[in-house]
Amino acid sequence: MTFLRYFLVQIFAYFIDFFFYYIFLVIIGSPPLISNAASKIFAGSVAFILHRKFTFRTHLGDGFYSEGIGYIFALCVNLPLSSGVLYLCLGFFQEPFSAKIASDILVLGFTYVFLNKLVFKMSNRKRL
Repeated sequence: MTFLRYFLVQIFAYFIDFFFYYIFLVIIGSPPLISNAASKIFAGSVAFILHRKFTFRTHLGDGFYSEGIGYIFALCVNLPLSSGVLYLCLGFFQEPFSAKIASDILVLGFTYVFLNKLVFKMSNRKRL
């Protein structure tokens, strides 16, 4: 059930990610890797709040700072990983939006495991 909630939050965060990717890539004219990094910062901020409250259901206040620091660390790991995978995907896809979709799908499972095991610890979750 946690993975389903994670997936739903990620879909919402992905719309934010893709929206800002479009803004940076098309409107501002940033390169794909810069656009990807900038969009992940916006989407990651929203995703942290939603994952904390909805996906992993951690207690309000309990571990907020440690989870916040852990989430920032996860973003610091995810950003170069997703950018590296995006770089590789740009070699296969000529269109940067297709490359972004492919790279984000490839990184999705790693991010879930990382957040589930290292950031939002079971001891801080609400018991249902």
